[in-house]
Formats: sequence, C-alpha cells, structure tokens
Amino acid sequence: MSDGSAFKPRAVDLGVRVSYIIGKFAISPSFTLFKMLQGPDTSVAGYFTANVSVTF
Repeated sequence: MSDGSAFKPRAVDLGVRVSYIIGKFAISPSFTLFKMLQGPDTSVAGYFTANVSVTF
C-alpha cells in the first residue's frame, strides 16, 4: 500500500513507564527500546529515564 509520498519511517521504539506516588511526590522511571530502520547501524538500543514531579 502506498500513499504516493516518499515517507519512510526511520526508527521504531517501545517504552514502558511505571509511576510511584509517595505523598506529594510522583516518581516515574521508564525504559525504552529503540531500533533504527535506516542507516548502517540498525541494532537495538535501550535507555533508562526517570521523571520526578511534585503536587501542590
């Protein structure tokens, strides 16, 4: 199937996030798997991030 454009996806990723609420704080660690679909390096990479927020 084609829409007539030259668009091609460059990457795909899948992320998982969990949130913990502790009092007025929320801590949300997440892990993402990332795969390039174009270019010389198409290996899978992963990275970890975290977010901390405060509720007033």
